[in-house]
Amino acid sequence: MNGQRYGKLKITLKSDLCAGSGYSFAGIVDSDTAYDDCGLPYIPARRLKGCMREAAETLLYGMYSEQDITRVFGKKGSEYGSDLMIDNAYIEDADGIRGFLGKDSGVKTQEVLDRFTHVIGQTRMENGVADKGSLRYTRVVNHYSPIDHKEMVFFSDFSCRQEDWDMIQNAARSTRHIGLKRNRGLGNVKIDVMEAEKQENEKTSLIQREDLANGRTVLRYAVKNVQPLMLSNLLEDESAEHISGQQVLGLLAGKYLKETGNKAEDTAFQKLFLNGDTIFSNLYPYDGKHIHYPAPDYLNRLKKTKKLVYNIAAELPKESDLSNPNDYRYENGNQPKKLKGKFTAWTPQGVSVLEVKKDVLYHHSHRNTHETENGKEEGILYSMEVIRRGQQFAGFISVPKEYADLVVKLLCEGDLYFGKSKTAQYGKCRLTHYEEEDHSSKKNFESGKDIVVTFLSDTILYDEKGNPTVFYEEVRDAMIRELGIPTDGAEGNYLSSIQSTVATGYLRVWNLRKPAIPAVKNGSYAVFRLTDTFSTDKICVGERTLEGYGQIRIDDAASCKYDGIKENVESTSRNTGISSDGELKCKADALRIPIIYDRWLDRRINAAINGEEKVNVSNTAAGRFTLMLRESIAESGDKREAFTKFGERIESFKTGSTRDEGRKILTRIVQKGKDAWEITDDAQYLEGDTELQRDLERIGVQDSMQEKVDRWPDYVMAILTDWKYKGREE
Repeated sequence: MNGQRYGKLKITLKSDLCAGSGYSFAGIVDSDTAYDDCGLPYIPARRLKGCMREAAETLLYGMYSEQDITRVFGKKGSEYGSDLMIDNAYIEDADGIRGFLGKDSGVKTQEVLDRFTHVIGQTRMENGVADKGSLRYTRVVNHYSPIDHKEMVFFSDFSCRQEDWDMIQNAARSTRHIGLKRNRGLGNVKIDVMEAEKQENEKTSLIQREDLANGRTVLRYAVKNVQPLMLSNLLEDESAEHISGQQVLGLLAGKYLKETGNKAEDTAFQKLFLNGDTIFSNLYPYDGKHIHYPAPDYLNRLKKTKKLVYNIAAELPKESDLSNPNDYRYENGNQPKKLKGKFTAWTPQGVSVLEVKKDVLYHHSHRNTHETENGKEEGILYSMEVIRRGQQFAGFISVPKEYADLVVKLLCEGDLYFGKSKTAQYGKCRLTHYEEEDHSSKKNFESGKDIVVTFLSDTILYDEKGNPTVFYEEVRDAMIRELGIPTDGAEGNYLSSIQSTVATGYLRVWNLRKPAIPAVKNGSYAVFRLTDTFSTDKICVGERTLEGYGQIRIDDAASCKYDGIKENVESTSRNTGISSDGELKCKADALRIPIIYDRWLDRRINAAINGEEKVNVSNTAAGRFTLMLRESIAESGDKREAFTKFGERIESFKTGSTRDEGRKILTRIVQKGKDAWEITDDAQYLEGDTELQRDLERIGVQDSMQEKVDRWPDYVMAILTDWKYKGREE
């Protein structure tokens, strides 16, 4: 953007932190911190922006006016959004590390999270005594990083107008506490503002361009959401599951006006964004090879056998036509169910089914308050169901050839922001690889054939009097007129299904929704019997096609039969996040290796405490063993030397029976040496197992004796604890 300046917020923890996620787990965690699907903690951008605004309002009013602060940080319902864009704050190289922590890494989300966090308990005090039933547990991010053991540091990208840089810098430096319980010792931070250059990548190669003979150009592209998406929907707190053409149009129109400085009255703006010469399709889920459209009503899944079936025909297929008739019998409740909320693509391998992944995120508003039962004003806690980060969406833009280069430039200029709350935490997308598909749109059908027209997106159709309609016969008549279908109106041996919805939108200039009009719902379909040959290359029908409405697909209805459907193919997205960078692997290994050896230790402990030979000492002696263990560790930083010191302390017992029981603990690790207790590389405790070797091979790491040696105090402590709380019961 013109006059836009780019920077990074460097957030250094000076204490433990709980950037609350709004989630709780009964009896375990009452207030959880925010973390992603790999277990990496992060600070939500809306928390950062809110705390920085609060600092500006309370500490900087002498420097900046209320109007200036509102202009920079934004105001709900304003005609134009704020130019300040703040991303979530992650640890350094989070994207690269995340590539090593995927589902094939062998580590789980909670295991990674446990490396970064711990749980603390707090009670409410009443007259100097803990109030009964007030114990609450909070998961907090550790002050120090498990990767380099230095103070935890988070980084957040941001951009703002050049003239607002000083205010952002001062607001960031004035922000000293963030998150939950910031007045009880948590959330102390230091925020530094660093200069960052705008990332200029060659993105034009990511857009697939096709110049047509009719003077138009089709631009096909895919985007990946690097932040969650909250896309406008009829339900205010739930995101739509695709990026609408309206949102693409609005984004590019806004970028056009800012980049060029032109007015909405100029010819280029009119042809691109107003008069329908340009078509902006919806962006639907994309798995790296195929765009998935809303599942059509004629494609169902059987309730019990889970087979995909077509229910378009008026008659069920003959059992002799099916490879396994038992799987397709409609009996004992094995009825067809719609693929509600799912998206499908037809591939050479079969029908691919994809579902958009969503999360529920919680927010706490200090500005919107409600009155509690005791008359106090409190902020409102509210939730939003959003599209999870890291998914791909794809579509096309059909534009007059003379404006194709301009549209490409607008798409490639900076990041793309869709949906609500674009200034903080939501909406950020980037162009990603789009793979070639068969885009031949010319369809030819013989006379006497039955064709099925599927509505891939919501469609606005008018009747002959110019009124929007969703009535069955009127929709069919409108399709015949729009496509020029040669038919007498007969449906043959097939059924049609027309479902209705509401076409609306949102105008930020007015801060109002667009008028709602009836529309044919995506997934609906109409069947026609041809009375003559039929050929068409139309891919959109109806009104407001420039906003993504009216996209269709035409097929031979005879192909939509049970024996024409192949085995179901569950879609998997392309994995483009895994990096081969050695430094990133080292950082990921700093998380993965301790997790793997902690698992090994758990197996060793379980074998020890469930074995036949038990430690049998008094509580007093067990307490002295524990004290000796801690003293030995404190005296020496080397774990092998500490074990020798622990052995010497055991040998110092005058009571023979107690000394013998202490020796049992020692011999769980090693056999007694000639002169002293020593952990040598052939010690029984250091033996590995098949699970350990498998986990290490998965991440390409050699077995480490030191990792095992470092854990012997935990092993001994577990044996002593088991005796104290369980051993005497046997």
